[in-house]
Amino acid sequence: MAAKRRIAQGTRWMQAFMAAPLAAGLLLSGCNTANKAQSSGDITGSLQDGSERDKALHQASAHWANRFAANPKDKTAAVNLSRVLRAQGKKSQAVILMRQAIVHHPRDTDMQAELGKALADAGQNAEAQATLEKLMASQRADWQLVSSYGTVLDQMEKHGQAREQYQKALALAPNEPSVLSNMGLSYALDGNLPEAEKTLRLAAAQPRAETTVLENLALVLGLQGKFEEAEKVARAALPDNQVSGNLSYLKQMLSQPQNWAKLQALEAKNKAAKHQ
Repeated sequence: MAAKRRIAQGTRWMQAFMAAPLAAGLLLSGCNTANKAQSSGDITGSLQDGSERDKALHQASAHWANRFAANPKDKTAAVNLSRVLRAQGKKSQAVILMRQAIVHHPRDTDMQAELGKALADAGQNAEAQATLEKLMASQRADWQLVSSYGTVLDQMEKHGQAREQYQKALALAPNEPSVLSNMGLSYALDGNLPEAEKTLRLAAAQPRAETTVLENLALVLGLQGKFEEAEKVARAALPDNQVSGNLSYLKQMLSQPQNWAKLQALEAKNKAAKHQ
């Protein structure tokens, strides 16, 4: 248990990235993009440059915020603004927004789904679980909904059950990088770093993988002491100062012999369990 807690400390910020893919389709370059997002509901995609992504998210946030302010009953604006807020890490704001917006559409499944995802991202696990389970029981769940439910279970330390949900999501959306990334983080939180690395490598190899997948892979590599490779992967996703800070923390944590021993003991235990 001590080793698991040590790994959990090293992976504490990874949980912030456990979510359905967000925002790239919301990164507006003009009215045509906005209209496409409204009509298709497709807001997924990838951006490899973090600064470009942040700039586009800011533009998307302004667009949907203005539209929602003009008409608080606009369902499309509410859902898309919530998704942008979640992508920006403004999780509590997304929950507040959806609580306000859903009053106008109390039985709308899209609104209920977005509220459930926002609650899951914000760590409000009990309410998120109840909301998502009720919704999944009443309709055919999409892969994003199933994956969000998995993140709730992971945050409740039900990692095996969480991965069952990710497998269901992957059956609906094969090789979806965000789901693979969530599964990789689940393995890491469960103490199985080799399997976490394997799964995150698969996620990173997908054409639509976002930079958060690379960040998670870099962290798992660092937790295993593979600092040179971790740095190489991280520099493709993060500013230099953030890369240096994260790696310094990991090196400090793992430089203590007892921490290495704990990680090695946990890995040996995991391998032994597989052969039983």
